[in-house]
Amino acid sequence: MTQLSQAALHKALPIVATAYGRKFGARVIVGKCPSSAYTDGKTIVVPNVPESFPKAVLWGFLGHECAHVRYTDFNAGWGRGMRKSLVNILEDARIEREIVNEYPGLYGDLMAVVQYMVDEDHFGKPENGGASEALQYYCLYHLRYRVLGQTPLDNHFRLADEALKRELPRGAQTRLKALLRKVPVLASTQEAVSLADDILNMLEEEQEKEQKKSEQQNSSGDSEDDSDDDAGADSSGDSNDDSDDDAGADSSSDSDDNSDGDAGADSSSDSDDDSDDDAGADSSGDSDDDSDDAGADSSGDSDDESDDDSDDMDADAAAKALRSILDADDDDAIEDAVTSLRQSMEQSDDGAQGPIEIPDPSMPYQGQSAIGKQLLADVRQTSNRVKAQLMGLVQASKRTSRQVKRVGRRVDHTKLHRLASGDSRLFSSRADKRSPNTAVHLLVDMSSSMSSSRQQGSQPYVIANQAAMALGLALEGIPNVNPAISFFGGNSADDAIRIGLKHGERFNSAIEARFTVTPWGCTPMAEAVWYAGYELAQTREERKLLIVLSDGGPDCDQSTHDALKLFASGGVEMIGIGIMDNAISRFIDNSVVINDLGDLRQTLFAMIQQSLTHAA
Repeated sequence: MTQLSQAALHKALPIVATAYGRKFGARVIVGKCPSSAYTDGKTIVVPNVPESFPKAVLWGFLGHECAHVRYTDFNAGWGRGMRKSLVNILEDARIEREIVNEYPGLYGDLMAVVQYMVDEDHFGKPENGGASEALQYYCLYHLRYRVLGQTPLDNHFRLADEALKRELPRGAQTRLKALLRKVPVLASTQEAVSLADDILNMLEEEQEKEQKKSEQQNSSGDSEDDSDDDAGADSSGDSNDDSDDDAGADSSSDSDDNSDGDAGADSSSDSDDDSDDDAGADSSGDSDDDSDDAGADSSGDSDDESDDDSDDMDADAAAKALRSILDADDDDAIEDAVTSLRQSMEQSDDGAQGPIEIPDPSMPYQGQSAIGKQLLADVRQTSNRVKAQLMGLVQASKRTSRQVKRVGRRVDHTKLHRLASGDSRLFSSRADKRSPNTAVHLLVDMSSSMSSSRQQGSQPYVIANQAAMALGLALEGIPNVNPAISFFGGNSADDAIRIGLKHGERFNSAIEARFTVTPWGCTPMAEAVWYAGYELAQTREERKLLIVLSDGGPDCDQSTHDALKLFASGGVEMIGIGIMDNAISRFIDNSVVINDLGDLRQTLFAMIQQSLTHAA
């Protein structure tokens, strides 16, 4: 296989997506119909995006979704409205921080996603949507820019910071920033939910303060109006004395509000934010962000310190703004940036056949040990003979030969007669042949039709088990040959594969029982081909050989054709063997049909022999 074709195989979207999923413990489906992108906590669905779609963005998206699978508790009770929106914002920041801490290599892919979404305008901005919008955008960009160190969001954070100052009273701003400092130490989804509740409780407290302040101001104003209407200077004076007391009370109340325990602690939070948030950015893996974040924090906090306009926010307006946040429903939630990316990916789907899910059998098939032991005894003698024959042929094909050329250092004296005819090819040189260096994967059809008796004697599946075991034994020990054997059947990707022999395994007492597979279900050949292709892609051998043995056609012709075509373009060589049926020839050009089950083992050996000796 050439380096180019090897690269094409390793870059196949379903293979890479599956590798991502398995690394993080997630199940991945590519190109589900109708096209969609989501995770439900166990399964990640990714659209079959075209080749032109930025792959780093796709891998970053998968990393984000895998982080949800790995760390998010979807049963934690996210609620609705503003609570749900805040939990989503907090949880996204928490899980991205967690996965980068555990897998630092993902930082670059996650940053690629952010840059792409900024370039494609997937991140929204405050647009005079009121206090509810300002709060959500500030939380989103404060966490992504300050805590995660996602510097492409610099301008988004600035706009969100300005909107927060414009829409919320100073006390609520300060306490919000103090609460957001807790995000870097959140350890679970439940803690993110609790923090969202703390933010909402804080806003409730601030709303009550502003409401009380507004009522006091209105009461004071009414008192002054009454005094203006009263006749007599003495009466007026008494009234003024009362109003002064009220004003003093109001002033005292304001002072008490500002000296509230939380607010008092928050007054230092602007400077504290710098160190905590910068530490968060550092943990994300990008040390170069230090100066940028420090600058952003310093500038942002300086703006907070010097901006007195929000202190003068009318109490009644402040109370109404805070109440609008608390009363917000699902329609008031800002669009999730990742949801916007999902929609972009769905629109980019090129309409390829799907869904594609590479089976992931949890463990090798555990069959009947006694039958397996007898089967091994039956085929071992024949396999040993074939193994010796194959090894001899492979070694012979590798032997050094000699070539005669027109230039060189050693003259072949047996070729001197060529000079008379003007042939100058007189110099002998050695020509070393390469060893097979081949990974072989045999896929054996075990659908229900393999149990039907088409000839007298053993049923097809019994003969197939024998032939598969014999081939595995024959290839074992041949230098530079790495065999694997899998059986396919069932009605879904969850149940499509039974493992007989994995690449790199050797036959032992635990393996013999795996070759007592009995037929089950339909013929999920496409899923089986994807599985074998995925396994071949993980092997180090230069050549990849896929052998498909089947007694009929697959469940889905188009999906099977697409899978085989992709792997063929990636350099995987194909052999098809039809059992009394030529359907396999529609998908694999290099195919043969056997009409006598007794010929199966001989045919299988002959084709593998031809392939291995040709490779050398």
